[in-house]
Amino acid sequence: MNSTTSPDNTPIVIAMAQQLVAQLSDMYDQFGISSESGAFHTDIFEPMMKSQPDPNDIEDQLETTEEISNLDMVRLSCAYVVGALHCYDTDDENSWLGVSHAQYWMGVAYGLGLTQGLVKKAFFDRAKSGGAQRKERYEPLRKLARELAEKGDPDTNRPFPSRRQAALKIKDKILAASAAGVRLKPDQAERTITSWLANTQFGSKSKR
Repeated sequence: MNSTTSPDNTPIVIAMAQQLVAQLSDMYDQFGISSESGAFHTDIFEPMMKSQPDPNDIEDQLETTEEISNLDMVRLSCAYVVGALHCYDTDDENSWLGVSHAQYWMGVAYGLGLTQGLVKKAFFDRAKSGGAQRKERYEPLRKLARELAEKGDPDTNRPFPSRRQAALKIKDKILAASAAGVRLKPDQAERTITSWLANTQFGSKSKR
């Protein structure tokens, strides 16, 4: 065993992620979110392992929510755990970061449980501060994505028919730009870029 593995030779960061999953499952049961014991795995963990949601998207959604629930925080913590598990083989640093964020939001979920779901201002401040910083970091990439999408398909000289088609076509250019500054995960790039183009018109409604 070395300093990066547990006694059974499991990488420490993976062992911590697995422990977080167990703790979140216990919390899910204790809060009475589901009447079935162990439902956390079938309700949240397993679906997230398949869909691999971006926890940043979840945080952004919560910024506009007036009252955050225990379930919101459990889901957010789980999303970070899932990200840590999926990226460990290729990105050890982000795996550790994911576990760290998961621990934080699990603590918030526990705090919400003690206060019967009331959201303290400190929770909002932390989430909004982090969200504002993320938006600022990614704004140059968002701007580039919109500019490229609005120019249309360079191969056909026509507007892109949809956001998804635009995202697929410009993805490589956005990834190249992100490599020089803010890092964008290749496996989530298409979905992220598509979301950035939410207010851009395509097809027959595009600007010509």
